Amino acid sequence: MGVARHESDMDMRIEFPDLKGKEKKTLFIIGNGFDLYHGIPSQYRHFRSWLEGNRHEDFVDEMEDIFPKLNECKKGLWNNFENALQDYDLECLYKTLHTENHDQWTPDIWKQTAERLEMTTGEIRPLMKEWAKSIDIKKICSDSNLMLREESLYLTFNYTKILEEFYHIPNGRICHIHGSIDDNDVITGHIRWQRPDDYRAQKDEKEVVCRECLRVLNKLNKDTEKQINKHRDFFTLIKDVTCVVVLGHSMGGIDMAYFREVLNRVRQECHWHFSKHDVEDDKMIQQFIKSSQENCSKNKIQTTNSWIFNF
Repeated sequence: MGVARHESDMDMRIEFPDLKGKEKKTLFIIGNGFDLYHGIPSQYRHFRSWLEGNRHEDFVDEMEDIFPKLNECKKGLWNNFENALQDYDLECLYKTLHTENHDQWTPDIWKQTAERLEMTTGEIRPLMKEWAKSIDIKKICSDSNLMLREESLYLTFNYTKILEEFYHIPNGRICHIHGSIDDNDVITGHIRWQRPDDYRAQKDEKEVVCRECLRVLNKLNKDTEKQINKHRDFFTLIKDVTCVVVLGHSMGGIDMAYFREVLNRVRQECHWHFSKHDVEDDKMIQQFIKSSQENCSKNKIQTTNSWIFNF
């Protein structure tokens, strides 16, 4: 399937003709590539480095011990952090957490073996918020300035407040779908929710431990429906949007529920501009467009109304 595209090595100061005069009807979907474009060290590898530099080495070790995929991608320095959280293996977790140091096992002792998991995973979001607050966005170079208008709408997945503090976008035009540094909590995690009671094992002990682990891991679930409902007023605003610009978001499967919500709410004739950073981004964009044409009950992204550009 061919997608009409305008690919350029220029920054976003290039003009999209279909945006002119329609700033109030334009929605920008902002991902981590937006922060990176502005020179912000906001990748998960930077999170790991910050942890080690702020005396949280034990947390790093625990995470890499509990979630083997983090250990596998250590050379990539946690770049697949959220995917690693959902790619857990209960058998491996049981072996990692289980100890044979009790003379007599009881259900309470079996449950306690998951406490290590709960203590570690319970630190993820508070530490991530602390890290995000430590990032100094005042160092943004003025050359990074993009053509963003305060009349447009912004759905951002970032915790930082570049839109508010650097571009002076009003709060009412911005939705931090996963929270910001000003919120009590920030959202990160996976979309692999499982019913603990469905887990079965030959040994009672193993069954109890793994069920407790699932209860803990389910707390890391990104409840996308809950977040959409929480920000229902913002999603109501996008009903008249005729242009969407996806800026710096890799469009991974974990956040697809939000993109489908946008797709179903914007105008049917909406124009879509997708930024890409590499070949993998291009694949995800193509998949989303194809999915919209095959599965979307309301709106479909037309080939003639979609473009891809380098960012």
